[in-house]
Amino acid sequence: MSPERSKRFRFGSELRWTLIVLTVATLAVVALWPRDRNPPQPESPPPTGTNRTTGDLTALRADVKLPGCEPTEGGEPPSRLRGATGSCMGDGSRADLGGMTASGTTLINVWASWCAPCREELPALRDYAERQDEVRVVGVQVRSTPESGLRLLRELDVRLPMIHDTRGELSRVLRVPKPLPASYLVTPSGEVERMPVEVFESADEVASAVQQKLEAR
Repeated sequence: MSPERSKRFRFGSELRWTLIVLTVATLAVVALWPRDRNPPQPESPPPTGTNRTTGDLTALRADVKLPGCEPTEGGEPPSRLRGATGSCMGDGSRADLGGMTASGTTLINVWASWCAPCREELPALRDYAERQDEVRVVGVQVRSTPESGLRLLRELDVRLPMIHDTRGELSRVLRVPKPLPASYLVTPSGEVERMPVEVFESADEVASAVQQKLEAR
């Protein structure tokens, strides 16, 4: 082999080994690179369009037996809620939140079927509503299908007047935050005030928060 050819052979051999070493090193770096095995999950998991009814709810409504969403009498709807409507979860009719809160003090609770704290709070609101008549309790289901909401209410044995926020209109007028649940108190004068950011665990906690809100006015 001539010296020139031998030189080219050695150069080619060295180049191949260099490429092999670089490839192995790159694969080793990729294999050892730290990975986040538990990426953060979004706080509100429902996908787009989960407000919409996907089937016939007649049988499910009959099973759950929620009350209707009739407007109250003897008062004017709060200006902030005037004309704000959704679908009554009891019978599927149009429900006017302003009309339902037109007379007397009303506690509005906003919840979703996927919300774990809402699951804890709904029975406390039921117990509070059952033990007194001065404050009406109305629920508003958001960001989840009516089917899932009715099933949850059946499971928890909660039967309060409920409105499904099908078009997102109630969320807009109430300025519902991303974290749920959220509660609002409609005062006798027609003001709509946000309740403390907490999850009510008992009827006593609900009663105390309502009383403090009314006394602070």
